[in-house]
Amino acid sequence: MPEYHTVSAVTLHPIPNDVNREDEEVEISDCESLASKNRGKGSDSDSINDDNDGIAEILGDEPPDGGRKAWLVVLASFLIHFVTFGITYSFGVFQLYYESTEFANGRATKAEIAFIGTVGFACIFCVGIFSGKLAEVFGYRKTVMVGSGMIVAGLVLSAFATELWQLILTQGLLFGLGSSLVYFPGVSVPAQWWKKRRSFATGIAVAGSGLGSLVVTPLSDVLLRQVGRKSTLLITAGMAAGLLSVAIACLHTRVLAGSAAPEPKTLRGVMRKLVDLSQFRNPQFVPLLAGIFMNPFGYLVPFYFLPSYVKYIGLDASWGPNLLNIINATSIVGRVLFGLVADRVGNINALLVTIAFETISCVGIWMWASTPATLIVFCIVFGLFGGGFVSLMPSVSAQVCGVHNLAATIGLVYSALSVGHLAGPPLAATLINTAIAPGTAGIPSGGYAGMIVLAGGATAVGFVAIAWLRWGVVGGRWNARV
Repeated sequence: MPEYHTVSAVTLHPIPNDVNREDEEVEISDCESLASKNRGKGSDSDSINDDNDGIAEILGDEPPDGGRKAWLVVLASFLIHFVTFGITYSFGVFQLYYESTEFANGRATKAEIAFIGTVGFACIFCVGIFSGKLAEVFGYRKTVMVGSGMIVAGLVLSAFATELWQLILTQGLLFGLGSSLVYFPGVSVPAQWWKKRRSFATGIAVAGSGLGSLVVTPLSDVLLRQVGRKSTLLITAGMAAGLLSVAIACLHTRVLAGSAAPEPKTLRGVMRKLVDLSQFRNPQFVPLLAGIFMNPFGYLVPFYFLPSYVKYIGLDASWGPNLLNIINATSIVGRVLFGLVADRVGNINALLVTIAFETISCVGIWMWASTPATLIVFCIVFGLFGGGFVSLMPSVSAQVCGVHNLAATIGLVYSALSVGHLAGPPLAATLINTAIAPGTAGIPSGGYAGMIVLAGGATAVGFVAIAWLRWGVVGGRWNARV
């Protein structure tokens, strides 16, 4: 394998039976100390990797875990999440607008219109490997600047689009590619600045996506009805440009000392070293990848099908968006709350809890929900723990793989999400049978039961994978902090 100037994966080895026998709690969340052990005898002095960002600096092997720049980085990541996912999750209102206005009367099917949003969403994760590696080679700030330009360009060009294919290329493809270039540097950089409170800081950062969806979706709905599509997209582009400019100004990178050969600076050289396959030699990486791969097959189901489920069981259609708002609101709380919890009980332990309750909320609550009160309980539980899962993925990735090459590693891990984003909702739709009445065989969800079982089953398989990851780290020590 070719060598890089930064350090490859950090392996969390199982704890021998003769270590810490007298301690009831085993703490193995100290990734930086593990990284330093794996680095070997590098340079004794700090060195600077000048990626021409203008803000890269070396502060030693210990993250500061606070301070002005550390909090500015959290703000930058928060704004990046707010823009990328706030706009992405708002596409539902554009879908309804396109169906009822510009592409009504058979000009395009619902599936064809939905392709605009699907392409954009899938691009964010599909090209994550490229985005992370480009950020590490050419600099986080430069990559985010290019991605921001693509986001704004996609929104502006889509405002002047007149055909469906033009919207797919602009509001879909161009916006999605730009979002990927912005997102992966943004989601990975807080780990460089935080250690003891890493999960809490990351939770605050990723809460931007939940708040963004709560703000951008109703704002887009109002603007589309009052000023039309062109002005709405131009206003959104202006908002994105302003917020991302602030994020770029706040984006500081902290490069740890390394002694290996430098990365190639040409695009051709980057492509040759695009995927760091050495991660697969880390025995904990495969179960992490498997657990994250399975989650979107279940996590996305309520977002796509809860509104139609509401109509299916005979409730007023207005309950659909209201329930989704509850999920989004509690998701914000969950992202921050489980960041705090993880810093106390361990990242992997907290991740296991979130996946367990995702499964329980689906098969234990939604499956039997036929009233608004029961559905509200489901949305609160699912949003709280689902949001926790989202906030913990970067922290667990940093713990398993180390903060070196983290942008590329997270890009590789998150690429697994793209499969579930593309295949999960269509697969779930095939299991809906509205010919079966609600309450059939004593199951209130009736024809939706198969879809809900898929959602719960997918997250249950993810739980097994993360439990396998935990077992590989600490064995049978159920009370270990990891």
